[in-house]
Amino acid sequence: MSNNLFKKIMTNFNYNYDDITSLNNPLECEDAFNKLITNMGYNYDVIKAVIILLNDKLSNDKVVKDNSVLYLSIIKFLMYMKSLGFDNNEVLKIFKIYPQLVIINIETLDSKLDELSKRFGYTKDDLKNMIKRYPLLLALNMEYICQRINELTSLGYTQTQVKEMTILSPGLFSLNMENIIEKDSFYNVLGLKGIFTKSSDSVSFIVELAYARYMFLKWNGIEINLDN
Repeated sequence: MSNNLFKKIMTNFNYNYDDITSLNNPLECEDAFNKLITNMGYNYDVIKAVIILLNDKLSNDKVVKDNSVLYLSIIKFLMYMKSLGFDNNEVLKIFKIYPQLVIINIETLDSKLDELSKRFGYTKDDLKNMIKRYPLLLALNMEYICQRINELTSLGYTQTQVKEMTILSPGLFSLNMENIIEKDSFYNVLGLKGIFTKSSDSVSFIVELAYARYMFLKWNGIEINLDN
């Protein structure tokens, strides 16, 4: 995210951009971060705990050793997510689940979301709901996302159907493709082609479990189709 956009976001939320400069002073860095985090409505101790978790997850060569750089990345990430419409609790939940997101170039992230919207028709609300369900989506690069969309359309789904199923089950973007093909073939045999657009459970179920559930319902005289 460019500094101009960052300043704009800070202005929109009535934060003082000058407070950021204090992060560059080693003697003021910690206090400045505490003040910024607190003013944003977060608990400083909770954020610091997630930072410890972040460093535990990163390999030694990727650990951000300069606190001012790390703190600025966190501030940008938290503010950017808020600008997308997430509230503090939602942002904190995402941060806890995948703290590595804060070291991603936010400008690249912004460009990715914009391309997903323009190229595939995802709305802002679509993307927000997908990120809430599957925060790792933020870490996937566009080349990989486009490849996965092409792989799903190659199974006979339309672009609209792929959009619907990925909104419902964004985990499809990183699920093993062989697993997806196996499940798609299984549901196709049952006459349930397209169930991925109707039920998120259809993506997560193990095939054997899905078959057992299907047979149980069938034995009990319950007809299963895409409408029910």
